[in-house]
Amino acid sequence: MQAPVAIGLDVGGSKILSGLVARDGAVLAEHEVPSPDGSEEGVLAALDEAVDALLDERVAAIGYGIPANLERGTGRILRAMNLPLPFEITQTPKHVLIAFEFAHATRTIFLDGTPHLEDLDFWMGDARGKWEGDTLVVNTVSLGDRTWFDQAGNFHSDALKVVERFTPTDATHIAYEATIEDSKVFTRPWKINLVMYRRLEKSLELLDYECAEHVYEQLFKKTTGKP
Repeated sequence: MQAPVAIGLDVGGSKILSGLVARDGAVLAEHEVPSPDGSEEGVLAALDEAVDALLDERVAAIGYGIPANLERGTGRILRAMNLPLPFEITQTPKHVLIAFEFAHATRTIFLDGTPHLEDLDFWMGDARGKWEGDTLVVNTVSLGDRTWFDQAGNFHSDALKVVERFTPTDATHIAYEATIEDSKVFTRPWKINLVMYRRLEKSLELLDYECAEHVYEQLFKKTTGKP
């Protein structure tokens, strides 16, 4: 009986690298395909090619390292704007406010024409938007370099820039596109595209999201004596 091996894939902005890896960590074979632009179908096809090039009867597992969470059914890359948790958009003449159920996160998109702030960084970035017809175009900078794209450690630098396009297609759908650019990490910009769906349930509201209550307890008990 042959010893089992695994296929590891590293999905980057310019290429997808796959490797056939033995149990002791030795790389037995490698394959490379260009990262596709745009469509979910293109992402899945490129991943299939990267796996099929190394697949044989010894393979017992396949692991992915990607610049976000990957939805298995579609190949869609998941970030805050398309995690499977609701968010609420509030629009005023000078701002678009987004409140996420995930981790109590919030975004403020300024529409008043003011410039980006200098020499600062924010967890959710400094977002400035403008209307191009029915499309809201949002430029986000000042994201810093302290976060990862995913749990595998795919990273970005302080040069990260994100351009988002929100285009309503009807009363309940928004076509969303994000272009990710980081001249210090990626050789070229890359995009994600998806459709956002309006939730229509009656009395829908954002719920408390406490993914690790014991962490809050440990933090606040030290200073207040109360969770």
